[in-house]
Formats: sequence, C-alpha cells, structure tokens
Amino acid sequence: MQVVTTFLPITLFTRAVAGDCAAVTPLMAPGTSPHDFQARPTDVLTLRRAAVLVKNGLGMEGFLDKLIAAADNPRLQVVDSSAGVATLESPEADGGHGHDHGHAHGPVNPHIWLDPLRAAQQVEAIRDGLVKADPGCA
Repeated sequence: MQVVTTFLPITLFTRAVAGDCAAVTPLMAPGTSPHDFQARPTDVLTLRRAAVLVKNGLGMEGFLDKLIAAADNPRLQVVDSSAGVATLESPEADGGHGHDHGHAHGPVNPHIWLDPLRAAQQVEAIRDGLVKADPGCA
C-alpha cells in the first residue's frame, strides 16, 4: 500500500504504525516546514499513485486541498490524524503575549504532536485509518 504523509512527525508516526504493511513517502523532506512548503509536479504524481494520505490536520497543511484536487485520485483516502484530538490553546487566543514563533495559526494551535498524550491519539487515528484502508494489515 502506498501511503503519503505531510511532514516529519506525521511521517514518523505513520512509519511506526504501518511497519511492513505500507510504503510511506513524505511530501516534505525533513527540515521542511508546512508553512514554507511549495508543491512540485512530482508531488501531484505521488498523490495520484497513493492509496492513503496522512495529514496532521487543523489547518497545518493549508496547501493540501489544491494539491489533492490536482492529483485527481478518487481512490485516495485521507487520514486526518487530528480528528477527535483536543486542540492546544493558541497564543493568538490570548493576544499573542510573548508567544511569537514566526507564524500565526488563529484560534487553533495545530502543533498537537508536541503533547505526548495528543500525539498518542494521533497515532491511534493513523492506525485506524490504515486499518480501514487495508484491513488485512490490522
């Protein structure tokens, strides 16, 4: 099964869950931020060939909707690893006092993988999404 992930934490979680049941390919090289990502034509092709796309969600990958549409892959299953996970308080919610980290997210802080309990929930969501895509690897 061909699985595409968005950025490093999601890639690492997905590889740990998938084991030998899937080939996991990241869209972004390590060190690339979703905030700075620029899609290439090869990324469209990668998504066109994939069975599953695993993302963080919560608006972290704002570029994805257009990229998915361009890939025109009706069989692509998208796993939102943030589904059902409580969000973190956003610095913007309190006026951003002393929390400037170079980019804004609005009222939702999508960096949920930084909390170990929330990261565990993301791993469970990834597991459930991969099992749905390929029940034989449950």
